[in-house]
Amino acid sequence: MSRNEEFGEEVYSFLEFIGIKGYEARAYLTLLKLGAETAPKLAASAGIPLPRVYDVLKNLVRKGLVEVKAGRPRLYRALPPRIALREYLQSYIKEISMLGEKVAGILEKHYRSTELEEPSIWLTYSFEASVEKAKGLINSMSIDGYGLLRHELFKELRRYLYKKLENSPETLFSLTVDTDTDPDLLRNLIRLDNIMILKQPISLISLIDTDHKRGVLFAKNYSLFTSEEELMLIFDNAYFYGYWRNAGIIKRFTVRKGGRYKTSHQWMVLPLINDALRQGYKPLLNITGTWVRTGKPAKVTVKAESVYRGLDDYRRTIIGTTLDGKRLSIGGFGATIEDISAKYIEVIIE
Repeated sequence: MSRNEEFGEEVYSFLEFIGIKGYEARAYLTLLKLGAETAPKLAASAGIPLPRVYDVLKNLVRKGLVEVKAGRPRLYRALPPRIALREYLQSYIKEISMLGEKVAGILEKHYRSTELEEPSIWLTYSFEASVEKAKGLINSMSIDGYGLLRHELFKELRRYLYKKLENSPETLFSLTVDTDTDPDLLRNLIRLDNIMILKQPISLISLIDTDHKRGVLFAKNYSLFTSEEELMLIFDNAYFYGYWRNAGIIKRFTVRKGGRYKTSHQWMVLPLINDALRQGYKPLLNITGTWVRTGKPAKVTVKAESVYRGLDDYRRTIIGTTLDGKRLSIGGFGATIEDISAKYIEVIIE
């Protein structure tokens, strides 16, 4: 009778998986059937060479799966599996975890995680590893960012996002969550001035962008991390046109006199400017970008006057006047119609 017919392949595979294999598995399963037995008789029944059986039994006793009766002849018997196997598993998991931490520490010393100068695309098929990398993106964010987060991903990242934004009050973040997100999970984030929270049904993907330089797309079975400028622009357009424009608003940016905010996404400061103007403030914008007509670098300070919104809502433009009285239109990164394509905007509420 083969081992598969007697106990089933699942039993043998599991025992091997937890470190009970070969002669140990054969001796253990044989003792379960025989009850108390001497080493020589066990060796004969299990097909284990007699010189090996004593070491095998010694290991099973040490693992807490078999007990031994002192005296002559010495008898061995398996302990009840529901108790012994459970205790062994707990001990085994603890031992593996400690060993894993030790090995990870050793390997970490040899790990090189370099930020490549050239654009890059990386695919990751582990959700847990992708979440850890996304936490790193959030922690390293220095200007602004946005997130389109399905419920399970939001639960993993919300504390890191809150801590980052609380410690970086000038950094703006636009967060879109699924409509069924538990409001209690948003409580701390709502207290922050520098976050806008939206709600929209999210079914297929999650997106995160930081500083318009690094982003991640969470698909069903993989995650894509990139610093490709073209892909970042696609992410930007997907979020702006697909979610940001028409989403329900849970919480707007909080406008305060003397507030100073920065962004690499022109559209992110549109509601901030509108609310500031509506409350009688005078938003001052320090803009870094390029002149659309010439392609030359642009660096100007503009007093924001209004936000133009096209009839088809495809175009949203900041209208303002420079300190010397010149009227300008400011579009986002890659703008082709406005006077300036803004790569970086600092907003000062006066």
